[in-house]
Amino acid sequence: NAFSYAASSAVYRYSHSTNAYEWIQAVSTIGARSVQFHLIGTAAYLAILNERGSTTVTAASARPAVATIALYKLDAVLAMFLPNQELATRSANAIAMAEVELPSSTLTHCLIAAGPFGFEVFEHAASVGGDIVAFQKVHRLHLPSSEAR
Repeated sequence: NAFSYAASSAVYRYSHSTNAYEWIQAVSTIGARSVQFHLIGTAAYLAILNERGSTTVTAASARPAVATIALYKLDAVLAMFLPNQELATRSANAIAMAEVELPSSTLTHCLIAAGPFGFEVFEHAASVGGDIVAFQKVHRLHLPSSEAR
């Protein structure tokens, strides 16, 4: 027997005028586990951790070794989040986005993925063409195995 983790997940925005959450759009997810909203300058981003690497899983299959982070950027004209980048992680089960001050006193934006194998840090790279923002993996911190303790 096979079942699917593919879903159409809803994105809502809080409206101060109606004092309620209002539906904005649907985004495709595959076993969505974590969501983060983040501003880089005036650009709004939505990062969704998809725990499953494929849409269909059989009872005999194991949890995949790769989870993905789908990064969406808000298009101000369309008022919708559009796909921007997909990042592969090693079985991440939580994500966070933050602005971090480096030792050189410069600020950078990071996306951190945490899982049973450790942490992966993706740093905001330079804009390409002034419009497309990319994140690149800069660190992988491994947790000591239980045998090493």
